[in-house]
Amino acid sequence: MSLKRKLWWLLALISILVPAIVWVTPFSANAERKTEPVQAAAHSGIVAAAPGWVDVQGGTRHLSAQTDGIVVTVHPADGKPVDAGTELLHLDDRETRLEKKSNALDIRLVEIKRKNLQADIESTRAAIKRLAPLVKMNAEPAEQLRQAQARARNLDAALQSANVQLANNRVRGEQLDLQLESHIIRAPGRGRILRRDAHPGESVHRGTPVIWFAPDAPRIVRAELDERLFSQVSVGMQAEIESESGDGHIIHARVSRIAQAVGPVRSLPDRQKSAKDDRVVECILTISDSDLLIGQRVIVRILKAP
Repeated sequence: MSLKRKLWWLLALISILVPAIVWVTPFSANAERKTEPVQAAAHSGIVAAAPGWVDVQGGTRHLSAQTDGIVVTVHPADGKPVDAGTELLHLDDRETRLEKKSNALDIRLVEIKRKNLQADIESTRAAIKRLAPLVKMNAEPAEQLRQAQARARNLDAALQSANVQLANNRVRGEQLDLQLESHIIRAPGRGRILRRDAHPGESVHRGTPVIWFAPDAPRIVRAELDERLFSQVSVGMQAEIESESGDGHIIHARVSRIAQAVGPVRSLPDRQKSAKDDRVVECILTISDSDLLIGQRVIVRILKAP
């Protein structure tokens, strides 16, 4: 092979190997950093770093409809404070209201029937009281007294039946009241609506979350701490919170609670579950008033104790 041809092959080999080496080097460095989180944190005064998100004490609520129906009204303003029991969403309940009116009429008819039966019973008993001494004196036939007594027994039975019917109608009325209430979603406590997923005219199904509700409670940050760093973190340690977007705005926080169990990575708000079998410990941090939004993803950096 000529010298010129050998030089050509050597240059081609170099052009292939050099980019490959440059391409692999950053990944090797990243892998080394990922496998040594504790050592990397130690050099910067950070004990541990973990992903997290903003929440409220007690957690937010995803409120669901108790029955199927068409949305009629929804509380008009997201973010506006509401009191416990405030109506947040109302489904179409016209059919149930008609049933309730019909049941109220049935109750009224039974009450009238009971009143008439009671009047008949009183008059029949008065007749029996009048006939009894006359029959003894043979002034009135005994058959007339027996008929009056039989009529009294029949009227008593009819009154008992009417009482049962009235009680049943009243129970039905209570059931209809519950059905009417099931068409309404109310605030479980004082708080605010974070998001509405239903609007007037839309159909919703029972059990489908339609309102994201936050109780009136202090905001916190939930962080998922790698189990390898668990022993280095304790309650009371100071921390820094920064938006996941990395805008540079730092918020100071304090570790207020550490879970007593290790578990799998939970999915952050609006994020799919991790495919890895990572094990983490939930860590709760208290924060002062800030402009962080509930559900916002953040980076938590727990600092060394002074």
